Amino acid sequence: MGEGFYGDVLGEGEREEYERARGIGGIDDEVAILRVKLKEILEKGDIGLFMKGFELLVKAMGVKYRISRASRESLSDAMARVLREIGGSLFPEGFGGG
Repeated sequence: MGEGFYGDVLGEGEREEYERARGIGGIDDEVAILRVKLKEILEKGDIGLFMKGFELLVKAMGVKYRISRASRESLSDAMARVLREIGGSLFPEGFGGG
């Protein structure tokens, strides 16, 4: 990541994760940072916070690609349903998404 705008906020391990996240589809720095932090939140098992962060990611992608509000909300809802279904399979004891 080097001397970039966010260079001082990431630890060494996070910098590696940042570089991996940044390579996904040529996305901008903010979306890459969100992905790294979302992964950390999910690893800690805070599903509610993950879902809130995921909504931010969808909004950021909407801004980046100028998706209409209705389309962004539809995309967010569809992706949240998929995550809940997957989460329900992986964590049947309590994956409510919120």
